[in-house]
Amino acid sequence: MRDALYYPINPLRDSVLSQIGRTIYEEFSTVVNLKQQMRTTDPVWHEFLQHLRYGQVEEKDLKMLRTLIIGNREETIDYSTEPWKTATLVTPRHAVRTAWNESAVRKMCRETGQQLFICEAKDTIQGRPLTLREQYCLESRHKGGRNKRRAKDLPRMVEMAIWMEVMVTKRTLI
Repeated sequence: MRDALYYPINPLRDSVLSQIGRTIYEEFSTVVNLKQQMRTTDPVWHEFLQHLRYGQVEEKDLKMLRTLIIGNREETIDYSTEPWKTATLVTPRHAVRTAWNESAVRKMCRETGQQLFICEAKDTIQGRPLTLREQYCLESRHKGGRNKRRAKDLPRMVEMAIWMEVMVTKRTLI
């Protein structure tokens, strides 16, 4: 019996639990590869992680998480000071992340005097430029705006600057 969820299932050989596990695994669309093990020192956060690990999240854990949502705070927050100045945005929305990144790189350029570079994306197939027909097919599926593409596509324009912080992600196909 194989219980590694990334292996395809065989209904004749694998247990029902393995099949259910694989079905749940297939629901995930994002994979994070950790490069370094970090230990939490905050006792409240550590307790929450333990509850989460064992599927025993309590109402007090949810209340604690809700306090971390920016819109739920009543006090005025100065986002130009630490820890907010270097905070990482976590969002499931592609458009929010894109707008945040564009704003952050422009702000960084204003503050440091670095030049903003805007690079146009060039679509290729196996290293060669697209034919006119391939360009038409690509554009015809992008209905809804000049700079609008499907969620999984790369942007048409990439803004960057020297010393800007970036996160590089890699999609691995199984």
